[in-house]
Amino acid sequence: MLLVATYWVASLILGWLALWIFLGHHAGAGCWPALFMAVSSFHNAGLSTLSGLPLTQGYAPATLLVISLLVLGGNTCFPMILRALLWILCRLTKHCQLGHVSKLLLKYPRTCYTHLFPGYATTWLCIVTPALVLVEVTALSLGHFLPPMPDASDNIMQGYSTGQQALAIVFTSISTRTAGLSVLDLSKLSPTSVYTFCICMWISVSPVVVLMRSTMWRTPSSGRATARSLEMIKSGTPQREEREAGAVMSQLSAFMSENTGALMLLLFLILFTEEMAEGQAAIRRDRFMSIVFEFCSAYGTVGLSMNPGDLPSSCSGRWSPVSKVLLMVVMFMGRMRGLPDNIDPTFRLDLEDQFLPEVDQDFEDQHEVHCEEELKSIGEDDGEEDGEEHDKQGQVEAL
Repeated sequence: MLLVATYWVASLILGWLALWIFLGHHAGAGCWPALFMAVSSFHNAGLSTLSGLPLTQGYAPATLLVISLLVLGGNTCFPMILRALLWILCRLTKHCQLGHVSKLLLKYPRTCYTHLFPGYATTWLCIVTPALVLVEVTALSLGHFLPPMPDASDNIMQGYSTGQQALAIVFTSISTRTAGLSVLDLSKLSPTSVYTFCICMWISVSPVVVLMRSTMWRTPSSGRATARSLEMIKSGTPQREEREAGAVMSQLSAFMSENTGALMLLLFLILFTEEMAEGQAAIRRDRFMSIVFEFCSAYGTVGLSMNPGDLPSSCSGRWSPVSKVLLMVVMFMGRMRGLPDNIDPTFRLDLEDQFLPEVDQDFEDQHEVHCEEELKSIGEDDGEEDGEEHDKQGQVEAL
């Protein structure tokens, strides 16, 4: 879609220019480091050519704000922004063919794009996304400010002002689930904060994936249309939306518990391998929490590590070769869990159509007729509105 391509290019260019201004003017970073940071933030890659993200500098709030907007706009908030842009386009082009197509896309979004959701699903995402950020902000604040700290050097917030601490907590809460960017030394995380990080990284992009799976109008078992789906289309969207809304919780439960047995086995093998290489005492005393943290980060494809900030590699860089291979398997499984259960209805393959049963053909015919009738009704509604405006104008001229 042209709208998606335009949004992608505009976001990267604006983010690049903003980071170039802030980082280039204050931190001495040139054009290409700013571009690398913008692309990495927008695609939630978690990579940076900078020695570290700013926190204590005067330009830190503006820089972290731009990075946060890129992180949200490129991943978890993208479906919401896309529907908002499509709604604006529909309003601006109301009396032309583009406006009619935009209105049809808003009414039947999942037949055309994987990350364009119905209105009720987008509303649910608008509530869940900031709620997750708020929960993490609360958990991190409680974990760092309430427990007593006998040794101030163990406090991850040591040396920062109240405003800088709040900025670090908010930025960390935004980037933890997907982006893998941090302004803090994660090796000093408290146990409660480590637990919070692990839960958030395990959740990862689950809200978007759950909606992508639950709003499919094809059956989960075969990926093909059925007589029930045909009746849903014939009767309109309310029944389909009701069924899809009820499938959100079941999809969420399935997503969170996916690959549980294999993951338990992989974690056991990693711990066993590291015990064989380093000894039980070292794992029990120093490394158990960091191994679990690294494991959750790998499965969430986040990229965070509890390694001290002065070291270039993550904690897994010091693991044995067998443990590294096992962690690669975990990362691959984490990447694959974001895919749809079956062939998404957005992707129509000619080879598939040759083997669909007759009910599938009836489904497609009825769906095309329904879309044509919808376009026709939209055009008639606009024509009636134009006629009413013309009659009112004629009455005013007569008076």
